[in-house]
Amino acid sequence: MNYVPHVLVAVAILSEARAQGVKRDIPYVDPAHERQVLDVYSPHNAKNLPVVFWIHGGGWQTGDKTSVQMKPQAFMDGGFVFVSTNYRLLPSVDMATIVRDIAKSIRWVHDHIAEHGGDPNRLLIMGHSAGAQLAALICTDDRYLKAEGLSLAITKGCVPVDGDTYDVPAIIETAETRRRVHGLPQAKFGHREKFGNDPEKHRDFSAVTHAAKDKDIPPFLILHVAEHPDTSAQAQRLGNALKDAGVPVTVFGAKETTHSKINADLGVPDDPATKALFEFLGKLKVAVRGEGKKKEITLPAPIPQKPSFLHVLLRQRLPAANDPDRFEVVQRNEQWDPKKTAIIVCDMWDLHHCKRAVDRVKEMAPRMNEVIAKARDQGVFIIHAPSECMAAYENTPMRQRAKNAPPAKNLPKDIASGCDRIPAEEKGRYPIDQSDGGEDDEPAEHSKWASYLTSLGRNPKAPWKKEIDVLEIKAQDAVSDSGVEIWNLLEERGIHNVMLMGVHTNMCVLGRPFGLRQMAKNGKHVVLMRDLTDTMYNPARWPYVSHFEGTERIIEHIEKFVCPTTTSDQILGGKPFRFEKEAEAHRP
Repeated sequence: MNYVPHVLVAVAILSEARAQGVKRDIPYVDPAHERQVLDVYSPHNAKNLPVVFWIHGGGWQTGDKTSVQMKPQAFMDGGFVFVSTNYRLLPSVDMATIVRDIAKSIRWVHDHIAEHGGDPNRLLIMGHSAGAQLAALICTDDRYLKAEGLSLAITKGCVPVDGDTYDVPAIIETAETRRRVHGLPQAKFGHREKFGNDPEKHRDFSAVTHAAKDKDIPPFLILHVAEHPDTSAQAQRLGNALKDAGVPVTVFGAKETTHSKINADLGVPDDPATKALFEFLGKLKVAVRGEGKKKEITLPAPIPQKPSFLHVLLRQRLPAANDPDRFEVVQRNEQWDPKKTAIIVCDMWDLHHCKRAVDRVKEMAPRMNEVIAKARDQGVFIIHAPSECMAAYENTPMRQRAKNAPPAKNLPKDIASGCDRIPAEEKGRYPIDQSDGGEDDEPAEHSKWASYLTSLGRNPKAPWKKEIDVLEIKAQDAVSDSGVEIWNLLEERGIHNVMLMGVHTNMCVLGRPFGLRQMAKNGKHVVLMRDLTDTMYNPARWPYVSHFEGTERIIEHIEKFVCPTTTSDQILGGKPFRFEKEAEAHRP
């Protein structure tokens, strides 16, 4: 086969981390099913950059293009445009339709990515789990791209991540034998059924079937979990088939990781699989012309650079391999540039209609102020967001800073509004009943508190006027409760990493225009500081657990469907914050 005819990687890292631009939910066919959409992440002023095309996993039955963790930022910082695609799912469509969706998505990229700063002839195809099978197949079985008027020549590399279906008949035999020898019933909708319940189709959907010489199959890096027998065996099987076909291939087994974690950690500095990925990119050859003659050289690939100062351990809950209804806790270390990081303090009001909510705010506010102070000293941008309280700050420089931020070019269309759910949350049941407003005061206690608020001249149903005084607002901070203003502030500074802390987790922290849902769905790398938050939950309502256990269940929901979480000790050291009355709860 001809070796790579064009440069895949940028010559060097862009001089600075640049503000990302993300365009979401772009249809790649017309008319389009709701799943036939993709997202494009482009560095600022991108032009003619190579393109990473990412295919999510989920057993071909679930998953979403937004589950990309650190990948977009890592690749953009390395001089790539990053595309993440959705596709229709089993059992609504069959496997061949899914593969055709991927080919159609690639066709859209080829036709339109130049508009986003990408080079349509320099594509790196990647995918995890089910996405790994699709990536490997689309890069070996050239019929799908040919049907779209394309050839494999536009693909300059393929990186399938921890797939177990490069040889479908082999995994069917392995899985069914395992169940048979252990006396277990066979899966009702396993690989045999997913791939058409036909031995010929099983072979045809296997990348190993199509590995052959002189097809412009690109170089492969096959990443897998070293301790997983199925994905390890499949990686070696595909590697050997490609090698026999004369295709350059590297097989890398990552140690001390899991099926979910190897995916979540891609793009994280010091992650072994990430290092192997960028080393692979660095070895890809390019063809150039010098003095009228064609020659091959090797250019170094950009290696993700370590931001300074902030080291954060993130926790998330990701679908387990081959069982999307079960979630695994995955933790990963990240290093953040404080200049590209913001903390948003949500609704830490001076007063509230629920007395116990006020007590909890007062209890955690000193710790929160310590976190804010240290983060600010390290260069993190602090945004105070006490909703409905802007009058108290109207003439301050901090409020004017937010009002005067230049309009962002990539302002999301709905960022001015709250968000009560994002599509990912539809896959799970909301974990608590908050239909009563979540107040957990005793009736007599609440009545006395309402009378006290009235005596202060406050509306007992909405008594807040400003942020609690314990939290210091410094001259370099900003004050806003507007999603538009806060987005403008973030974009003005090129901020990608956002930490939210404050109250209440299940209402304002999740749902405000600047809350977790809006930040997550519009492309920010947002996390919840889970020990500096509190819910509005009444233990007298379903699921009839303690107030603090209700908070923990909301946190679990967020980790599954919205974003990762972290704790205040990642900024301050020591141990995470705990409320005095939280001893019987188990929030880690």
